Amino acid sequence: MHSLLRSAAGVARRSLRVRASNDPVATAPVPQLPASSGPVMVWFQHDLRVADHPGLLAAINSGAPQLLPFFCLDPQLYAPLCLLPSGPAVLLAALARLRQQLRAVGSDLVVRVGPAATTTAAIAGAAGVKRIVIERQEESRWLEAGHMLAQQLDSSALPTRISSWQAPLWQQGSFKPNFKDWKESRGQALAPLPAPGKVPPLPAGFEPGTLPGLSTLQQLLEDALAAGPAEAAVAAAAAAAANGKAGRSSSPSSGRSSPTFGGRTAAQAAAAAAQLWGPDRAAAREQVLEQMLQEPSTASVAAAAAKIAQLLLPSELHTSSSEIHGEVPSSSRELRPEDILEAYLTADTTASPEPRLAFLRSSVSELEVPAAPGASFLALLGPLLGLGVLSSRQVYAKTLAAEVARWGGRMPLLGPGTVTAKAALAAVELNDFHRQLAGHIPQEGDAGTARGDPPARGSSSSSPAATSSWWGEEPVASAAASFDEAPDGVSQWGITDWPAGLPRRCSWRWRGALTDFCVVEPRNPKPGAPAIVLVHGFGAFGDQWRFNLGPLSEAGYRVFAPTLPGFGRSEKAALQYSQNAWRDFIRDFLVCVVGSPAVLAGNSIGGFIAASAAADYPSLVAGLALLNSAGPVTPGYTAADAAAAAAATSPSPNPWLVRAGTAALMLYLRSSIAKQLKWLYPTNPDNADEWLEQEIYRAACDSRSADVFASVFYLPKPRPLNFLVNDLWKGPTAVIQGVLDPLNDAQARSDLLVQQCAPVGLRAWNIQAGHCPHDEQPELVNAVLLEFIEQMVEPTMQCGSSSSSSPAVVGAAASKAHAAAAAADAAAVRRWLRQLRARHREVPAVMPAMQQLQCRAPAKQAHHMAPLVEQPERVVNAALLEFNEQMVEPAMLGNRTSSSSNSSSSSGAAVVAAAASKAL
Repeated sequence: MHSLLRSAAGVARRSLRVRASNDPVATAPVPQLPASSGPVMVWFQHDLRVADHPGLLAAINSGAPQLLPFFCLDPQLYAPLCLLPSGPAVLLAALARLRQQLRAVGSDLVVRVGPAATTTAAIAGAAGVKRIVIERQEESRWLEAGHMLAQQLDSSALPTRISSWQAPLWQQGSFKPNFKDWKESRGQALAPLPAPGKVPPLPAGFEPGTLPGLSTLQQLLEDALAAGPAEAAVAAAAAAAANGKAGRSSSPSSGRSSPTFGGRTAAQAAAAAAQLWGPDRAAAREQVLEQMLQEPSTASVAAAAAKIAQLLLPSELHTSSSEIHGEVPSSSRELRPEDILEAYLTADTTASPEPRLAFLRSSVSELEVPAAPGASFLALLGPLLGLGVLSSRQVYAKTLAAEVARWGGRMPLLGPGTVTAKAALAAVELNDFHRQLAGHIPQEGDAGTARGDPPARGSSSSSPAATSSWWGEEPVASAAASFDEAPDGVSQWGITDWPAGLPRRCSWRWRGALTDFCVVEPRNPKPGAPAIVLVHGFGAFGDQWRFNLGPLSEAGYRVFAPTLPGFGRSEKAALQYSQNAWRDFIRDFLVCVVGSPAVLAGNSIGGFIAASAAADYPSLVAGLALLNSAGPVTPGYTAADAAAAAAATSPSPNPWLVRAGTAALMLYLRSSIAKQLKWLYPTNPDNADEWLEQEIYRAACDSRSADVFASVFYLPKPRPLNFLVNDLWKGPTAVIQGVLDPLNDAQARSDLLVQQCAPVGLRAWNIQAGHCPHDEQPELVNAVLLEFIEQMVEPTMQCGSSSSSSPAVVGAAASKAHAAAAAADAAAVRRWLRQLRARHREVPAVMPAMQQLQCRAPAKQAHHMAPLVEQPERVVNAALLEFNEQMVEPAMLGNRTSSSSNSSSSSGAAVVAAAASKAL
C-alpha cells in the first residue's frame, strides 16, 4: 500500500511539473569574462551555432575590439564522425552554415586544418589573442586537447588566457548523481539565449581560410581513423616540434608536464606506433575499417541523414557541392536546423510535413520499434545535437512549444503525447544528465539522496574517505572531475601530470551516446606488448575491474575497462541494444581509443561479447580470456547451423508483457542488490562492498535503464561459445572459471567448453570463486591473466620480450620491474589520490609468491599455476589462503609489521592446517 501511495505521489509531482511547463522558463546565464583590450578567440568545437551560445555572447560582452571565431579541423578529434551516417557531410554543412551566420553579423569563421593544440596556439599568437573561449568538454581527448593548448601557450610565453563555458539544460548547482533525485530537484529548464545582432570584426588582415570539399574532408577523417591514436600522437608530436612549441618533460611532482597523447608521451607513442599491427595484420585491419565505414546504420536511415546534410548546406554553396546535392535547384535546398526539428516532431502526427522533409515520417516509423523506443531522434538528429548545430536547450524549448500548441495550449496530464516528442525530450535530458555526471565531483550526502543514510560500515571495509564522502569513495578517479581551471586560465587547465600507474575514468562518445571507460598507462611499458581490454558483465560497469587495472599495468601493459552503452555511468541512450551492438562497440573502441591489438578479457555476458568480437574481428584481437562467460556451449555446432539461425526469424514478445515483467524485475533487483552480490561472491563477500552496491543502484535509477534491461527479451539467438572460439577465433584463449558460481554448474561448463575447443590454443584455470572471480579473487585472476599473456599470447605476436626469454624469465623480470616502479612512484601516487579524492588499491606483485606455491606442488607440474587446475584439494586452498593473509594483505595494508616475521616461519604443517580450517 505504501509503495502504491508513493507511486501515485510521483505521478502527481510529474503532472504538476508538466502543467508548469507553460510558465516562463528561467533565463540562461551568460558567463562573465574580464574586460579585454585585445582580440578574443572563440574556439568552436561541438558548438557550431550562433544562437544559444554563451561563449560567443561572453566574448562580445568583454568589450574586445576584435573577435576571432575559430574552427580547427583536427582529423583525429573528428574521426569518429565517419562512423555516423553522413557524419562528415553534416560537419561540412554545419561549418558552412556557421560561416554564413557569422558573416551576416559582421564577422567570419576562421578555419585551419591540423593538430588542435599546436594549430590553435599558432593562430592565437599570430593574431595577438588575449583570451581563448571554449566550451567545457567531457570526452578525454578534448580535455587533453585543452590541456595541451595551455601547455603550448605557457611554453611559448604568450599572454593568452583560456576561459570555458557551459550551456546546461537546467540551472547548475543542484546536480545529484542519482537521476531520480536530480529530476525531482532540478526545477525549470533554462531558455535558449538569442543570437547576437552584431559581432566585432576579425583582426585586420586575417585570412579566414577555405572549407575543404566533402571528398577531402571524408578522406582526412578516414585516414585519421585508420591511423589510430598512436600514429596520430606521433604526428601531433612532430607538428609540435616543427612549431618549436614542444612541452617540457618533468617528474610527476614538479608541476610541469610534457605533452601526452592518448595518455602517453611522444616517445612512448612513437614506439607503440612502430609495433602496432605488424604486416600480417595490416590487410585484415583495413578490411575491418572498411566494414566499419559502411555499416553505421540501415540504408534508409543513411539516406535520410544524407538528405538532412543536403538541406542544411547554405544555398550559395550548392553549386560547388554537387557531391552532396546533385542537380536539385538551389532555391529549394536551404532549411534551418529548427525546420528539420519541427518536421521530425510532426512525423508522428497527421500534420502535413514540409515536402522536402516528408522522408522523415517513414524513417521514424522504421526506427521506432518495441526493442528501441525513442531511437529515431538519436539516429536522425543525433549528429545535429552532437555537433552543437542545435543545443539541448533549443530542442527542449522547441519540443515543449510544439506539444503545447498541438494540445490546445496545455500539455497532456501524463506528458508528451507523441512518440517523437518523447524521444526528443528524453534524448536531451539524458545528454544533459550524463554530461554533468561525467564531471561530477562526489560530495558528502550523495549516497543518502536515494536510499536514506548509508548502512554502518564494518572495520574491514571502512576507509578514511568514508568519513567525508561515503558515496564518493570511488576506486577510479574521474578525468573530467579533475578539471581545474585556474584564474589565469593556464597553469591548472585540464589533466595535469596524471601519473602512470594510476587508473582514471574517461569519457568517449559512441554513436551519439556518452560512454565511459577506465584506463591506466604502465609506468614501465613493455615494448610491443598488446593492450588489455576488460569487458564487464550485464548490470556491471568498467569500474568493477578496480582491483585488476593497476596490477596488470604494473607488468607493462596498457589496460582499459570500458563501460558498455546502457550500463554504469554510460548513457542509457535509445539504441537497439543487443550482443551484436555491444560487440561493435568493442570493435570501435579498439580502433578509436585503444589503437593497437588487444587481449580481450570478459566476464559473464562480457565474455560472450569479447568472444564475438574476437570471432568476427580477429585482426584487432591478440588473445581472448573468458571469465565465467555467458553463452551456450553446443557440441557439433557448424557454420551451416549458424547460417540457418541467422536466416530464421522468431516472433517478437508482447511489448506490454515485456514492460510489465521488466518493471517487476527491476523493482525486485533494486531492493535486493546487496543480497544478490553476496550470493555471487561466496569466498570473499567483503569485496561485494557498499560502493559496488550503491553504484549498481545508482545506474539502475538512470532514465531508460529499464529499456536496457528489457533488451534481453529481444536479443537474437546467440551463436554457441564453442563455435565462436573454436571455428572462428582460433587464437590463444584462456578459460578462467570461478567454480563456485551459483548461476550454473561452472565446473561442468568449463570442462565441456575445453572439450569442444580442444584443437585451438586453449587452457583452463579453475578458481575458488563465484560468478565474478576478477573482483572476488583479483590477485589470482591477475596472476592467471599475466601468465596467459606472457606464455600464450606474446609468443604468437612475436613480442620481443617473450620471443627472447623463457616464460619464467619474463615473469621474474616483470616482477622486478613492478617492485621497482611501485617503490619509486608510491609517494607520487598517494599525493594524487588525496588531490583527486579517489581510492586506489595497490596490489603487490604476485608472481614471486606464486613461485613459492610451485615448491609445495608435486614436482611433475609443468608450470606454477598448475595446482589451481590439477590439484584443487584442500591443501592448495590452504596454501592460497596462507599466501593471501601473510604476504598480500600485509603488503597492501602497510601497517602489519608483525606479519613479515610470521611469513618466514609459516611453512610448517600446523600453519597450513590452521589456514585450511579457516577455509573449511
